[in-house]
Amino acid sequence: MTKSNILETTVQGAAPSISITANTTSLPSSGGTVNFTGSTNLSAGTTLDIYVNAGNVGTTSVGSGGSISFSVNIPSNSSGSTVTYDVYVEDPTTSTVSNTVAISVAPTS
Repeated sequence: MTKSNILETTVQGAAPSISITANTTSLPSSGGTVNFTGSTNLSAGTTLDIYVNAGNVGTTSVGSGGSISFSVNIPSNSSGSTVTYDVYVEDPTTSTVSNTVAISVAPTS
């Protein structure tokens, strides 16, 4: 058998993915803390950056089994219109970004 008859293959793992959900997506005008949970196929201990409206507000680490858990404090809304905050996480090493969860804060009555 010659080398040209040998098939070499490379097995690659699944592409990194991150998914998050929030315990609520609507807050009163006083704002409040929103708790997020999620999952990923990234390794336990991987540090993820937390973003609110594209601004980095902290980090969280992937737990065992790919679990994710973190909280974000959403400020009060003193305006007469609903304010929306977009929250997502990113693995800075692979540039993998989660889905975005929109949190709405009611206007002041």
